[in-house]
Amino acid sequence: MQKSKTNLGSTLIIISALFYSTYGVWSKLMQAPYFFGFEHLSVGTATLLFYCFLTLGAYLIGALFFKEKMTLPKILGLIIASIGLYNIYAFSLESNQVVAAIATSIAGLMGACAVVFSKKVSDRYSELQIIVVYGVFILIGNLAMTLSLGETMPKLILNTGWLAQLGYATSFLLANAAVVAGFRHIEPSVGGVLGLLEVVFAAILGVIIFSESVTLGLLIGGVLIVVGALIPTITKCGFYKQFASYFEQPTRKFFWSGYFRRRKHNFSFCV
Repeated sequence: MQKSKTNLGSTLIIISALFYSTYGVWSKLMQAPYFFGFEHLSVGTATLLFYCFLTLGAYLIGALFFKEKMTLPKILGLIIASIGLYNIYAFSLESNQVVAAIATSIAGLMGACAVVFSKKVSDRYSELQIIVVYGVFILIGNLAMTLSLGETMPKLILNTGWLAQLGYATSFLLANAAVVAGFRHIEPSVGGVLGLLEVVFAAILGVIIFSESVTLGLLIGGVLIVVGALIPTITKCGFYKQFASYFEQPTRKFFWSGYFRRRKHNFSFCV
């Protein structure tokens, strides 16, 4: 049962990453920045900061609030995926961009809080109910910013902007429904590093839809992110555990057999 739940959770997180990756498509069609950080930072720096803090936030929340153990595969997966992320997006920051960098980092942490803390209530409330609560707070927050900035609502007509908004709203609903359902069955850190596949999917969409160039850094970074996402995931599957136990048992038997143990000195190399 635990194995099937883990596989289901991993699949749902990957599906949510696919839908999240389409955010860039709709925002590019609207020709408007989505985050304050993306408006004042380079796209590479803003993306790198956002996803790093989103993933790191998932790890921290899992450890602090869900008593999750940070095993070697999880830490190794985070390091490898982060290196891959850095290979795709260059980092550059000037003194007048510190506030934007902080805002982008906070946005990443807030995103982690939203998806990970849904584990606390997803066993009692449906995905739709949780997303409705998200929507209410998003509406209140954006409405307050709109009124404070004196913005006006565009006319409801059939144009590229409204079609992009419709696509954005659809991807938002599907992505959040999948991520809430996925985190219900999977550990926060594993879900966080799996979510980085969004970057890979976004890069693929950029190549297909916007004819963006495929660079060596993109290929290397994409492979590293996939590898980093797989490492903590495959360690949860039954095949890996069976494979690892095949080597583990003879090793334990060998070390416990007395070749490296000296009882009289109370000294042991056994694992």
